[in-house]
Amino acid sequence: RAAPDFSDEALLEWCFQQGRRPNEEEILVWNKYASKTGWRDDDTGATGRLEQHKIASRLADRPDIVTFFDYYDCDEGRRNEEHAGGDPDINEVNLPRDASLSLVLSVY
Repeated sequence: RAAPDFSDEALLEWCFQQGRRPNEEEILVWNKYASKTGWRDDDTGATGRLEQHKIASRLADRPDIVTFFDYYDCDEGRRNEEHAGGDPDINEVNLPRDASLSLVLSVY
C-alpha cells in the first residue's frame, strides 16, 4: 500500500483532483479491458509476459491462469488449486472489491 495513513477513498479522491474523474462508461470500458489483459494478447506481448510471470512463480502448469487478474488472484492467495484445470470462461471474471480503485489509480 502506497500511503497507509489514507483510506482507499481518500487516495482515489486525491487521484481525481490530480487528474480527472472518469465517468461510469470510461470506468466500465477500462475495467473490461484490464480484466482481460494477457488473454490472447500476443500482438502486445502481454501473453508472453504473463507466461514468464507464471514460470517464475512456478505456475506454468495452471491452464486456468489466462489473464493478469487470474495471476494476481493466485499470487495473492485468492485463487487456489481447486480452481485449476478445465476450460476457463473469460467472461466470468471475479474482480476484487477494490479493483476499480486499483485500476483507476493505475491509469492516473
